[in-house]
Amino acid sequence: MTAGDGPHGPRQSARFLLNPAHQAAHLAAVARKAKPMGSPGVIVIAKGAAKARMVAEIIRRGFVNQLVVDASLARALRALAKGGG
Repeated sequence: MTAGDGPHGPRQSARFLLNPAHQAAHLAAVARKAKPMGSPGVIVIAKGAAKARMVAEIIRRGFVNQLVVDASLARALRALAKGGG
């Protein structure tokens, strides 16, 4: 068994990691369906200012419903939003 295997074979999420296009479509679909279905959707937990551009991009694409970040990443995201990055 590999890290992505479950009792019934590879987990679907592990397969999405292999194909970025499928992963993006899946995240967008989960985020879109979250509110009407009452689920939390896509939760992103990230730490460190170096991740600011990546986190900003997934937010821009609508892949995120909930975001949890540390203070340095929050400051970097704020700077990007203001056009300072």
